[in-house]
Amino acid sequence: SSLPPGRPFALISHRFEVFIAEATVHEAPSWDSPCICIKSSGDSAETEEETFDGWARLSDEPGWICRAATRSNGQVQELLSSCSALKFMSVAEVSDGPGTRSFCVVGT
Repeated sequence: SSLPPGRPFALISHRFEVFIAEATVHEAPSWDSPCICIKSSGDSAETEEETFDGWARLSDEPGWICRAATRSNGQVQELLSSCSALKFMSVAEVSDGPGTRSFCVVGT
C-alpha cells in the first residue's frame, strides 16, 4: 500500500469509542483550534498518533480528538474508550500542555 505524501513510514491505527455525550474534533491538537466536527457517544474514532497532553490524530479523517484530559481536581478523565485490551498511552499522566516529555522505556 502507498503512504500519504510526506509520511516516511506507516503508523498503526487504534480504534476508540466515544463514551461521553459529544467529543469535538479539532484542526490541531488544542482546544483553541477550530472545531471541524462532533462525534457522539457510540461513534468510533480511528487514531494513529497521540500527544502527551491527551490528543489523538484521527487516521481515517482529518483532525484531532481529545481522548484524555486532566480535570480541575487533578484526576485524568478518559473521553474515549479503547476497543482493545492494550493500553496505548505511553504514560498514565496527561501533561498540562503540549511539548516534549521525558520518560524511560523499560523492556523485558
